[in-house]
Amino acid sequence: MSRTELAARYKNPVQWTEHPWVVRVEGYQGNEPIILGTRIPVRVIVIAWVRQGMPIWEVLENWDIDEAQVYDALSYYYRSE
Repeated sequence: MSRTELAARYKNPVQWTEHPWVVRVEGYQGNEPIILGTRIPVRVIVIAWVRQGMPIWEVLENWDIDEAQVYDALSYYYRSE
């Protein structure tokens, strides 16, 4: 599915970021950055990966997302820190 098709799933307009899998959607998760096509906040991935040391396979399994989305969320976090 394309990024545009994923963005169309949201009822509210999507605010794109410089990261292809990270967006903000007004009214979703308090307007914090989320992974495109989901309601998963970037902070959830960061907490699981960085703070809890969860392995990549477990992150992928727990949230049903792919590696590109995980690494893009982490990249977003590290660039905005």
